[in-house]
Amino acid sequence: MTDSSPAPGRWIPARWWARLLLALPLILMLYVRLVDVTGDLGMTNAFTMMLSSLFAILWTLWFLFASGGTWRRRFGVLGGFIAAAALFLAIFRFDRLSGAMVPIFVPRFADTSAPVELEDAADGVVVDLMTETPNDSPEFLGPGRVPEVEISLAGDWESRPPELLWRRPVGAGWAGFSVRNGFALTVELRDGQEVATCYEVESGEPCWATPLASVDFRSLVAGDGPRTTPTIDGGQVFVQSTFGTLAALDGATGAIQWSVDIEKILGLELDAESRTAVLPYGRSGSPLVTTDAAGRALVVVPGGGTADQGYVSLLALDRNTGEEIWRGGDYQISCASPAVGTVAGRRQILSVDTDRVAGYSLDSGEVLWSHPWPGRVEANANVSQPRVVGENQVFVSKGYGVGAALLEIGADGTVTEIWHKARSLRTKFTNVAIHGDHVYGLSDGILESVELATGERAWKRGRYYQGQLMRAGGHLIVVSESGEVSLVEATPERRNEVLGTIEAVSGKTWNPPALYGDILLVRNGSEATAWRLATAG
Repeated sequence: MTDSSPAPGRWIPARWWARLLLALPLILMLYVRLVDVTGDLGMTNAFTMMLSSLFAILWTLWFLFASGGTWRRRFGVLGGFIAAAALFLAIFRFDRLSGAMVPIFVPRFADTSAPVELEDAADGVVVDLMTETPNDSPEFLGPGRVPEVEISLAGDWESRPPELLWRRPVGAGWAGFSVRNGFALTVELRDGQEVATCYEVESGEPCWATPLASVDFRSLVAGDGPRTTPTIDGGQVFVQSTFGTLAALDGATGAIQWSVDIEKILGLELDAESRTAVLPYGRSGSPLVTTDAAGRALVVVPGGGTADQGYVSLLALDRNTGEEIWRGGDYQISCASPAVGTVAGRRQILSVDTDRVAGYSLDSGEVLWSHPWPGRVEANANVSQPRVVGENQVFVSKGYGVGAALLEIGADGTVTEIWHKARSLRTKFTNVAIHGDHVYGLSDGILESVELATGERAWKRGRYYQGQLMRAGGHLIVVSESGEVSLVEATPERRNEVLGTIEAVSGKTWNPPALYGDILLVRNGSEATAWRLATAG
């Protein structure tokens, strides 16, 4: 007679279905990583970690109850794994998530959250933001809100490397620098306050610092601190905090000339928890300063709202008083910033809302045209700026598997999609630069060149993760998520032709760079640097 009873010490027979159940998470993990299921590296990594955790749980159950061997051996092996994990956690601690949703651990003794104290202004410095220069970059991304500067840089950083002018600590936040007449401005989180700061470009010396709001915004996913870049216009500075304090500052001293609460203007009554639920990443739209057809000077910011109280897409205020002029649109805001452009012969405001891209009247906020552009502010937020192309076309792009599209806008507000490529230019946190007839951008972290007219890819190479990019003449300045800066030739013929790389800053870097003449300004959530770049000839 055959004895079919389980082997000693076994509770569940190790049959084929047990092995299949154990292998299933690994098969799914391989499928998710090899097939473009999510369209986003961050989501792919998140699913990978969930499946890895499921595999670890199933393996533990199998090892304990179905692997055979003595209980002493089984508990000994499992105890060894637990001891190794405990030792790792005793030495390291979780610090943050990268843009690709990868956990970052740091030594427990490392101080990554030391507050940056306010410093006294340098003696004898006269801040003049009234005077304009050809090198100015006075708003988010640069002049016209596009990351492009016409300058001829030397194309060899090996023989003519960038010169470090200064390096200094700064408070947390993802704001960039705005620059005018030799002064650079940004927004930082300092000891529980969001602060607008002004520095000398050449020396990095502080000129003034103005507290805006007592907001200590922290997020494991989105990072800490404010994320709107100041706007400089006519000697004034316009800046917005994470949860809606909009202020006009005297550029010479930083003194607040007027300040309003966007949420109060909209009639919103939100506590801290509700605010985070409505806008989990805070307000990221940098103030737009412009004029309408009647010559009224406006400051335009994304509005917001709730499902119960209704949404306001854009809010226009008087730049001299902060009083409301008009409100337009009824869609929830995204993480992009409003910009002015002329489309189909009409000057207008272009804005990407939560799930559409639209053009708005400068005079009234009326929606002139709109086109669906999928997204949810709490999950796959729209971040990238729309770009006006030619007389009547608008280019849009985003990550999370949506890709890029070229739209044609008719004079009557009709919208025609010329092309849409879901696998092209998945710009998650960044924006594109256009040179000649090609568009360049970080497509889910990989540098890509795409023909503008057709959407056809020229090349895709070089992983910079969720960094930033700008064009300087015929070159691309690419800032990787880890803080390295590379000079790349902007050409469809050669793939990721890197002409030199420097270690600009250390740590996660999502902030857009700024170029003031031949001086490159780079910052992240802990430090800022300035580099003089060699020019051609």
